[in-house]
Amino acid sequence: GAMNWDALVHALRRGSKPAKPSDTIPRVVIEQLVVAGGTLRYADANRDHPFETVLTPLNLQVSDLSTLPKARGQYALSLLLPQQKATLRWKGYIGINPLVSGGEAELTGLDLAAAARAVPNLARSVQIASGTAAIRAAYSVVLGNTGVQWAVNDLGAQVRTLRAKAAGADLQWQTLQLNRARIDGSAQTASLQGLALDDLQATLGANALALKAVQLQGAQLNWGKRQAGFGPLRLLAVHGQIGQAAVQAASLQTQPGTVDLAKQTLQLPQAALQDLRVQPQQGKAAPWLDLPTLEVDALQADLAQHHLQLGAVQLDAA
Repeated sequence: GAMNWDALVHALRRGSKPAKPSDTIPRVVIEQLVVAGGTLRYADANRDHPFETVLTPLNLQVSDLSTLPKARGQYALSLLLPQQKATLRWKGYIGINPLVSGGEAELTGLDLAAAARAVPNLARSVQIASGTAAIRAAYSVVLGNTGVQWAVNDLGAQVRTLRAKAAGADLQWQTLQLNRARIDGSAQTASLQGLALDDLQATLGANALALKAVQLQGAQLNWGKRQAGFGPLRLLAVHGQIGQAAVQAASLQTQPGTVDLAKQTLQLPQAALQDLRVQPQQGKAAPWLDLPTLEVDALQADLAQHHLQLGAVQLDAA
């Protein structure tokens, strides 16, 4: 659909007016610049494993770009990344005097295993065996009196069939969907409308975790103040192995909570577990714990002090 870039730029200007156009900058006008079917070759030998790639075909079109006061030009870029099996499409506008730009970009079909090989030294900490990704976003940048104001808007991402290893843990999932995220670099805030994760499996040694689905309805982060909040969270079909114990629950649901990253504290008004069972991992021994319902109110956790405080606790035993 259509996006109103002027509205986004106007929102960014709050708190910082755009710089005044310069009357001394040399006058340059580019009515049209076209690159069709280009090829970009990149090589980097200064890493553990030398890397080379070819980006083609590269198509670029720029029109009405100039240094005239308050003038805006248009650009459109399309690029195929054959080794990463991805396509990049990027379009928008740009003004030079003063600096202002806005646009939208979309990256589709990205092979994550191939893309990971392009990142220097990433394999030292993360190994990606498979997975595909698609990302889309809008952006805006304004050079104001107090510096550069920027934001990423309407950020969405999908990562499918991921298989990876990090810090000795194996991780895989079927689908990860990020909806309508926003990052405001000037305000040092980030938010998202929703996050959904399907068929998550993680193992670390003898410990394991499996989730049928994770659903998060909204979250906010202020990294300047180091504070965060999140909306209702729901985990479905939870299965875990911790040492000699097997843990399972039909669902875990929480009300909106807050996190103070500076103090390392968490506050939850309520959390509820359905059909919780803890039993020996081996054999057919009776469950150690079997609870149809467990509800906890006013949960407060101090991770720095290893302290947990609970309000009312309601449980129904089997």
